[in-house]
Amino acid sequence: RVFAVGDRVKCMVVAADPDPSDPRSVQLSTKILEPAPGDMLTDPARVYARAEEVASRTFQVGTVLEGIVTRIVSYGVFVDIGGMRGSLLHISQISKGLVPDVNRVFAIGDRVKAVVIDNRDRHEARVLLSTKELEPVKGDMIRDPAAVYEKAEAMAEQKKRGA
Repeated sequence: RVFAVGDRVKCMVVAADPDPSDPRSVQLSTKILEPAPGDMLTDPARVYARAEEVASRTFQVGTVLEGIVTRIVSYGVFVDIGGMRGSLLHISQISKGLVPDVNRVFAIGDRVKAVVIDNRDRHEARVLLSTKELEPVKGDMIRDPAAVYEKAEAMAEQKKRGA
């Protein structure tokens, strides 16, 4: 058990009013503050020590995030990033190559690395993502997503520097 009633915790608001039946509801996440998956279970003190730092950069444009595909639709995939389920990877942002069918690239439960391209709706738990921006070569996401994920941080850094 990680928490008990009355515990003080550091967390991040990932959605305001997520429950239409209760307009005062708020969705909180400690998972989104984890430097590495599972840290909250194994070392909560580490998560709390870095919470402000992680929260301040979590949704910045150009930041590479890792999440899990939770829903596939004709226009893209929704990715759960630390409990925030509203992150959209639109079909036009999957690859520089033509993506005829999202299901050929992703399946529910797939781990994905993507870069934040728009965070204007982060308070409503909506962040727009791109894997296209991380492709070293046009079509890599279609042919070999693992290779794109392996180089994700380096490609994002390269884009930030304008190279």
